[in-house]
Formats: sequence, C-alpha cells, structure tokens
Amino acid sequence: MPVFNPIDEAFTVALKLKDLAEKCQENNKLGEPIAKKAKELPGLIATAGLVPGLAFYLSKTKDEALYKTILEYLQGTNPLLQNCSQTRELKDTLVNELGGGEKSGYTTLTAATAHAIHLATGKDVSDKKKLVETLKCIKQEITWEAVLEAQVLEYLQELKKLITALFEEGEPK
Repeated sequence: MPVFNPIDEAFTVALKLKDLAEKCQENNKLGEPIAKKAKELPGLIATAGLVPGLAFYLSKTKDEALYKTILEYLQGTNPLLQNCSQTRELKDTLVNELGGGEKSGYTTLTAATAHAIHLATGKDVSDKKKLVETLKCIKQEITWEAVLEAQVLEYLQELKKLITALFEEGEPK
C-alpha cells in the first residue's frame, strides 16, 4: 500500500480548493457548499462506513466531467485549471459547484475523497465507474476497509477544519 499522510494531504487539498475558488471568484461568495459538505461527510462515514458514506455522495455527483476535472486538478494533472485558462462554460460550472445551492459541493467532496483513496491505495479512481470498482474491492476486504476508513476519516476531519478556516461565510479568506 502506498504511503499516505492524511494531514499533509488535507492541507494540500484545502489550499488547492481555496485557490480554485479564488480563480473562479466573480463577485460571488464561493465555498459555502464545500464547507457544508466537508462538515457533513466525516460524520456520515463514521456512522455508515466509508463505502456507504462515499456511495451516497457519489450518487449526488451528477456531472462526470466535473468530477474528473476536479480530481485531475487535485492530483495536479489538469493544466486547464492550474493555468486558469478555463473556458467560460467550465468556469460557470465550477462557480455553480463552489457557490450554488443545496445540491452543490457533492462533486468536489467526492473527488477530494477519491483523491485520498487513490493516494492511500494506488487504485485508479479517475472516473465514477472506476471509483465504484475501487469501493467494491475495498468492501470485499474487511481489514483493508477498516484501515482505509480510519485514514480517510482522519483526512476528512482535517480537511473539514481547514476548509472551515479558509472559507468564511462562503468567501475565501
């Protein structure tokens, strides 16, 4: 299993999400849905388990392309976002994800959690189907699931604190 430091990775992801919100900022207060979902997901996973909790968030993730784009951004492999040369359509989609209503934020937190799972396991989570396959593999190995769940929960708890600190009332600090 690859080496995965949940605390360090939570810092990296939180700062990337803050950077993304700042790049998309256009007189909109972005980040509130992300902060809300970041607060809810650790409790859901602690109560229901890693696979059922993430499966719920995955079911709320409707835009496959957005999932892949955010995941690639978090992994540092999407130069479109890194260089801030977004198309208007992508920028609008991101603004909706980062600052939209109740249904916003699920895709970002699903991608952030999938990113952590990838780092911890080395498994391919590059699209929703591959993430489901990875979750299925995790579920089949109870010991592995318990260890991974503990690591992912530690990561999500830290991510929750950092996102709360970085976004105040939906606006990057």
